Amino acid sequence: MQPHFFMMNARIALLLQETTYFVFRIVGRYDDGKGNDQAGITRFGAAHVPMDESLVMAAVDLSGRPYLAFTGFTFDVPAVGGFDTPLAEEFFRALVNEARCNLHLRCLAGGNAHHMIEAAFKAVGRALREAVSLDPRVKGVPSTKNDRRLK
Repeated sequence: MQPHFFMMNARIALLLQETTYFVFRIVGRYDDGKGNDQAGITRFGAAHVPMDESLVMAAVDLSGRPYLAFTGFTFDVPAVGGFDTPLAEEFFRALVNEARCNLHLRCLAGGNAHHMIEAAFKAVGRALREAVSLDPRVKGVPSTKNDRRLK
């Protein structure tokens, strides 16, 4: 096997590990089962991540409603270092269902499947980090659903 094959597998494994860390952090911080841990979070996050010829945008809303928009990803290979490329969308679908969040993930420019997938994971990680960050200006749960002034 070529050395770059092992390096690619290590990078994908590291990305999965980092993203899994963010997922557990979100699920743990965003919802403790009682709906109380959302107080003070920013709720929304977005990031653009370039990776050579690829550019991926991720926007997240920790709304409590699962939805995934996964657009613009056209993979020219069936797998990247043992990671089946169709699993990228399935991973993010599982993420939104478990974290009950709204995620728009769009590949704005691409070419290399590895770069698109890696940029997607990094963009989601950065968007989630922003969404779960505490904002001292936010009092309580960031929502307008029960705000009578808006009705």
